Amino acid sequence: MTGLNKLEIDILKNEIKPIELLTEPIQKSIDSYIKWFPLLIKDSNSDLDLIKEAKLTIEFDLSKSRICSFAPENMENPYTCTSSIIDDRDKEYKYEFKDWWFPEALVIVQKETTWWTKYIQWIRKK
Repeated sequence: MTGLNKLEIDILKNEIKPIELLTEPIQKSIDSYIKWFPLLIKDSNSDLDLIKEAKLTIEFDLSKSRICSFAPENMENPYTCTSSIIDDRDKEYKYEFKDWWFPEALVIVQKETTWWTKYIQWIRKK
């Protein structure tokens, strides 16, 4: 663990810091958001040239934790995701989203298949 709790993404400049928090899945996710952003602006009947700055910040509160309700083997931490867009008139549009999150496994472990699951799979094949 790095002890770092804040990831800052400059969508227009494609800059991400700190790089210590970047894993391959996180990088892929950020890349998809950066590719999607111009389409979002276009679909909003606006123009990318009108945007001076677009940033996304995800900050975790590592001092708080709780057992995850749907995955009790995991501890989760609260986080705040803030998106900020500044237009060419220096007007800022800002939104914060707060929730809880736990680190997900990079590899999904396949649990042993039960006879019941095998039976259901057999029925679905028919």
